[in-house]
Amino acid sequence: MIEIFYKSKKRDCYAEGVFNETNNSVIVKKGAKISKKMDERFRISKEAKKRDDKGIVNNYILKEDILFKSPSVAAQFVSGSSLNGLKVWKTINNRPLKETIERK
Repeated sequence: MIEIFYKSKKRDCYAEGVFNETNNSVIVKKGAKISKKMDERFRISKEAKKRDDKGIVNNYILKEDILFKSPSVAAQFVSGSSLNGLKVWKTINNRPLKETIERK
C-alpha cells in the first residue's frame, strides 16, 4: 500500500488516498475536496452526482472512503475531468505514482 495525494489549484480540489499495488486500485479517503468544476459531459461527474444524492458527497466534501478500480478513475472523480492517475497522484515524497511503481 502506498500513501498518495492529488491536488489541483486550477480545479480547486484535494484528496488523499491509498494505492493498492496488487490490484492497482485506489481508496480515496473521507474528507477529500471534490472539484466544483465538473464537466457535465464527463461520466465521472454523473457518478459524483449519484453519490451526492446518496449523501456520500456533501457540499463537495467526501463523507466516507471510496474504492476505485484505478488511479485514473479516482483522479477523474476528484477533479471532474479526464486525467492519467499515474501522473497526477503523488506519493508523500511528491513523486508521481508512476515513478514509484516503476522503481519497485
